[in-house]
Amino acid sequence: MNKKIIFLLAILSINACARFKVEKLNSNELFSIPIDKKAEHLDFPEQKGLYYEIPGRLAVLDDWLIVSESSNKQIKIFKNNKLKTIIVSEDAKKNVPVDDKSVKKEIVQRMYSKHLNIPGALAAGKDDDFYVINYISTEDAAKKENKSDGLESEGYYKILHFDVKGNFLQIIGRQGKMDRPFETILWMDTDDDNNLWILYKSIEQLVLDKYKDGILVYSMSQMECEEALFSGQKVEDNSITQCEEMYPFYNDDKILLIGRIDKLPEKKADNDSVYIFQRRIYKTKNIKNKKLNTIFENMNDPEDYPYIPHGSNILIWKTAKLDRFKLAVYDTDGDLVKFLQIDLPGRRNSWRSTYATLAGDFYSLKVQSNNLQVIKWK
Repeated sequence: MNKKIIFLLAILSINACARFKVEKLNSNELFSIPIDKKAEHLDFPEQKGLYYEIPGRLAVLDDWLIVSESSNKQIKIFKNNKLKTIIVSEDAKKNVPVDDKSVKKEIVQRMYSKHLNIPGALAAGKDDDFYVINYISTEDAAKKENKSDGLESEGYYKILHFDVKGNFLQIIGRQGKMDRPFETILWMDTDDDNNLWILYKSIEQLVLDKYKDGILVYSMSQMECEEALFSGQKVEDNSITQCEEMYPFYNDDKILLIGRIDKLPEKKADNDSVYIFQRRIYKTKNIKNKKLNTIFENMNDPEDYPYIPHGSNILIWKTAKLDRFKLAVYDTDGDLVKFLQIDLPGRRNSWRSTYATLAGDFYSLKVQSNNLQVIKWK
C-alpha cells in the first residue's frame, strides 16, 4: 500500500514539473569596462580590493551603456565598450586635467552640466535618452546660493534627463515642478511610450507618479492604494495593513498594487512596533476605468518577494540559494505560467546587483578581474 502511495506521489510530482517547467536563463555579456584611473575607463573608489559606489542600476540602450561615478560627480557614456562622452558636474570642473593628452585622444567629448551634482541609479529611455537620479546636498545648494548658514550635510533628489550624446534635456522634480525635490526615490523606469514612472516616499508615504515629457500626468498615493487593496477585507483589530509596492505595466493602462497584513504578537506590549507577517494581497487597477482585479488575497510566504510586472504577467522573486534566484511568473488571473531561474556562478561578492526592467529584460552587474561586466539574461 505504501509503495502505491509513493508511486502515485512521484507521478503527480513529475506531472507538476512538466506543467510548470523551470526555464533557466542564460547569461550574455553585453559590456566589459576596465576599472582603473585611466580617463577612458571607469573610476570607482576601492577599499581592501573591493570597489564601491557602483550604481545598482545602469542604463542600457542597445550598444550604449551609461554609468554614474558618484565621487567624481560625472556620468560616462560608452558605445560598444568605447567611451564617447563624459558629463561632468561644474562643481568638479576644477578636477579635470587640462593637459592630459590621453583624454584628448580617447574621449570624443566632455560636457559640463550646472544641474549635475552626485549622480546615482539610471534608467534607459526609448528615444536614445536616459534618466539619472541626482543627489544634491544642502551644503552644495547653500554654496551655489552663496549662503553660509551652517546647514547639515543632508540633501534631496531630482531626476535629470539627457540624451546619449550628453545633451541636457530637462529636470524632473516632484509633481512635475522643477523646484520641488524628492525626499527618497525607491525605483524608476520607462514604459512602452517612454513615460517615466517614479516610486518614491513623501512624508513617509508611498507615491507612484507617471511623467510625460517631465509633466505629471498620473499619480497614486499610498492612501488610494490601501483603499483599493483593503476595502472589504476582514482584518483583525491587532493587525496593521499597508500598501507595500505599486508598479505600472509596461504597455498597459494598469497598475500592480501589493499590500501586506501584519499582526502584533499577543505577548508583546501594545506599544511594541514588532509585527508578524500574515499575508500579502495582489490587485491590479485600470487607470482609465479604475476597475480593480484581485490576483491573490492570501499569499502567506514572507520570502516570496513581490516584484515588477513582466510583460502582461507579474513576478514573485525568491532567493533559492546565495547563488540562485527563482522567479515565479503568474498571469493576472493568479495562474502560474512558469518559473525563471538565474544562477550566479563564481564568487558571490563579484555579483553586485541583479534587476529587471519594465521592458522585461534581466541584468546583472559583476566585477571580474577589475572589469565591470554587464550581463543580460535570456
